[in-house]
Amino acid sequence: MSGAAGCFRTNPFPTRADDERVLSILDVISHESVKAARERFGLTHSAVQGMRTRFLNPKYQPEDRCRRKKNQDGGMPRHWWAS
Repeated sequence: MSGAAGCFRTNPFPTRADDERVLSILDVISHESVKAARERFGLTHSAVQGMRTRFLNPKYQPEDRCRRKKNQDGGMPRHWWAS
């Protein structure tokens, strides 16, 4: 498996496992460091930076359509996708 998310870039229909891997990588980037993500997932520096750009840059995020103010606080716990 190569690239930041395995078959993320080549598979037009990513599986749940692909999604969980991407979420895990982004979690490590956000809460630890880019270096930790590279080492833990065997990624190149460019792969990690590409993921940060695609998934964490606010410029590329869809519009937040959440209307309830209390739900806009970023209150999801870590590893919410794993439960």
